[in-house]
Amino acid sequence: MRSTVLGIDGPGDYLSDEFLRCIRAKLDLVVRSVEENLGDIIVWCDVDIRFFDLSPTTLAAELKSSACDVLFQRESPRMDDVNTGFFVCRCTPAVLEFFTAVRSELESHPEENEQMVVNGRISDKCNFREIERAHFVRRRTNTAAECRRSCARHGHEQVRKKNP
Repeated sequence: MRSTVLGIDGPGDYLSDEFLRCIRAKLDLVVRSVEENLGDIIVWCDVDIRFFDLSPTTLAAELKSSACDVLFQRESPRMDDVNTGFFVCRCTPAVLEFFTAVRSELESHPEENEQMVVNGRISDKCNFREIERAHFVRRRTNTAAECRRSCARHGHEQVRKKNP
């Protein structure tokens, strides 16, 4: 496990200057982590993830059985967009090329974050699918009982244990 402090000051409100600087630094780290781990599987998650019972081994097994290169968390049950704050990927040249292209596109679109660019490029540029929806709770909650039945919590979604 590796964590990195980005050291960017400010409140970090969505799409603020400091938020966008942080996103660009994050994408540099994503590209570097794929480069450094070619041939391996990595799990990438933002700081607002709380894990209860979802292991990297479980995610790696799901990725291997999917025949995809990347599994993303879905943004919400009512949207087709992916959430780039939580994903597992096979570190391949194609995945490296995809995230490098996302980083390059961000340079010419300073008002966007990486999730916007990923969702704009993903359907024809990346072999992906969503992390199994069976993991996810369908409503927002912070109750202790719900957290005990969940594998992970990410801001607006929770990843549910398969056998609560």
